[in-house]
Amino acid sequence: MVHRLLSLTVFFIVFTGATASTLQAEGSLAFLMPVEAGKSSFANPLRATEPLTLWCQVRDRRNGLVQKIDTAYFTWISGGKMHHEAEATLSDDEKNATLKLEDLEVTKAGRYTCHISAKGQNVSGNIEVFARPVLHTMGQGISYDAHEDDAYHFDASGHTVTDGTDDEVFTCPVFGHPPPNIVWTFNGNHPLPEGAKPSEDGAKLVIDKVDKSHEGTYRCNATSTFTVGSQKSTYSVLLDRPLRVKHWLSFLVPLVLIFIILVVLAIVISLCECRRKKNEQQLLEPVTEE
Repeated sequence: MVHRLLSLTVFFIVFTGATASTLQAEGSLAFLMPVEAGKSSFANPLRATEPLTLWCQVRDRRNGLVQKIDTAYFTWISGGKMHHEAEATLSDDEKNATLKLEDLEVTKAGRYTCHISAKGQNVSGNIEVFARPVLHTMGQGISYDAHEDDAYHFDASGHTVTDGTDDEVFTCPVFGHPPPNIVWTFNGNHPLPEGAKPSEDGAKLVIDKVDKSHEGTYRCNATSTFTVGSQKSTYSVLLDRPLRVKHWLSFLVPLVLIFIILVVLAIVISLCECRRKKNEQQLLEPVTEE
């Protein structure tokens, strides 16, 4: 398999905590953190292969000098949820605050905020940790295999339903920061058949009143675009899920076959029993002397 690298990128946005503040927050610009492949799961999350170190400091607007920090801590937001606070480590001169994230899970990409108290003022700055879209599954009985050794294209195990099924739901289990844009297509890049409709966020595809026209392969294409420095990059991950539609009477076929097998077996047993009795009768008959 050809392995590709998933890149987590950090971008720092400066802002102050109060309009009248004389201090401004600063921090590191982007750097790349490689991780292996493009498939993750809740049980076995994809992790960064190198630690990620976030840092920030404060500068006095009036004289341009970096100031000593009294206290500093980080919070982070991912998926719209605020997560735990983490105390930052101050440098020996107390002018720099860092947070070292080791063995970082891909799902912990998001917006990290450095909160600093210095000279009686509070300021903060955001650090965006970007993650390209990856497959992130619950591991509930569906297999996901790389498509032709492509680390970001997967084939999910097929699913079979009966013609006339009211609602069939497919999901696109992906994660990325920023949240990826999800587009569904049919049999490659063809439009979806009538009755197949994605949810508002694209994470689900609902097929109403399944019939034979819905049989085929459904693809979700999750794409994220973000800018690091001056370079704008687009990344995507593809997932194909086959759907097979069988006739509502198709379940009778195996039953008919079983019935035929049982009938044949009964006939064979009857014939064998008749032959056995005939042989026994011949053995009991007296031998006629000439």
